[in-house]
Amino acid sequence: MTEGRLTPFFRDILGQDTLIERLREYIVDENTPHALLFVDKEGGEALPLALAFTRYLQCESPSEGDSCGRCRACLQMDTLAHPDVFPIFPVTKADSNDKPTSVDRLSDFRSMLSKEKRPLFSDWKTALRSENRQPQMYISEAEYLQHKLSYKSFQSKYRIVLVWLPELMNTPCANTLLKLIEEPPPGVIFLMVSTNPSAILPTIYSRLQRIRTATIPQNKIERYLSDHFGISSSAATEVSHLSQGNLRKALDLLRAENEGDYFSKFREASRILYLPIKGDPKLIKEKAEELHKLQRSEAIELLDIMLDVIREANSTIYGEPGCQYTRSEDKELVQQIANFQTLGMIPKMMEHIMTARAELSQNVMVKIVYFDLLVTLSLLFRGK
Repeated sequence: MTEGRLTPFFRDILGQDTLIERLREYIVDENTPHALLFVDKEGGEALPLALAFTRYLQCESPSEGDSCGRCRACLQMDTLAHPDVFPIFPVTKADSNDKPTSVDRLSDFRSMLSKEKRPLFSDWKTALRSENRQPQMYISEAEYLQHKLSYKSFQSKYRIVLVWLPELMNTPCANTLLKLIEEPPPGVIFLMVSTNPSAILPTIYSRLQRIRTATIPQNKIERYLSDHFGISSSAATEVSHLSQGNLRKALDLLRAENEGDYFSKFREASRILYLPIKGDPKLIKEKAEELHKLQRSEAIELLDIMLDVIREANSTIYGEPGCQYTRSEDKELVQQIANFQTLGMIPKMMEHIMTARAELSQNVMVKIVYFDLLVTLSLLFRGK
């Protein structure tokens, strides 16, 4: 994305040309839905795309299918300071009497976007310094928004409510916001960005027109890495393969590889996955106790890397070149895991790991989550 700007242009978005054309047509046809939901995995293109669409909607002189970058509205969007754009996101309470709103933490949100254009929820928790507190959207947020939207727009045709992670609204907030979505004031557009749409209040979800972003083609990520970081073709191919079509993951992998960090975690994830194959309850219990020392974000990251190990092992089952992107010192262990996998087991293994990930996100104790996961996988390997 353009350096120094918090919000991107359409040209900055990777692999979403069809969706971008659809968004342009909404404006040309003057038929923009009043409530859109952008859906993607964490670190995907959904938030950048929603921000780029916000910029395009507010731009005073769009040209060649993109925002101009020079008008008053574009300059305001550069710093996410447009008076008719209302960013809404989960926050934490200082105490039980606190009535927090996103505007209280907007400077933190801007700071996060200046560092990570495709932020993860863990990035936001770090910015909030809330490792053990679960951010959410409270009724005070919806009431504040009601008040702001009761006034006329400040300078634009549209007033845009940009909601990041609507699945984290608590019930009172969601019910209050539902009334605004059902009967929005003139010119108000809701743009929501979710990584877990099934957790959105059903009555809200049913009123949203969904846009699911596409997986970025591997060759586009390769080209991006080569152009922006000057890495070799082979390194770009390796990283883009492991990224599974997610640019943020590719960037994290590149940073970790430069620090020698990712592949040591890949090796640790492989060893953890091999424990259920051994099936020794004592070793499983000891490992769960050991992993309990990790920060919650580190424990979640390790689960994500376990999914990478399964995918690499899976390549041999499907007759693809086995472990072709795995470091030589890790190939034997990944191959052993592959030998015990069957096609029918793989979706179940991934489902169990995703369940464990969700539990960690909900502040369940790390050692309990990992112990339960490893025992469950052990039973799965034994056909139980």
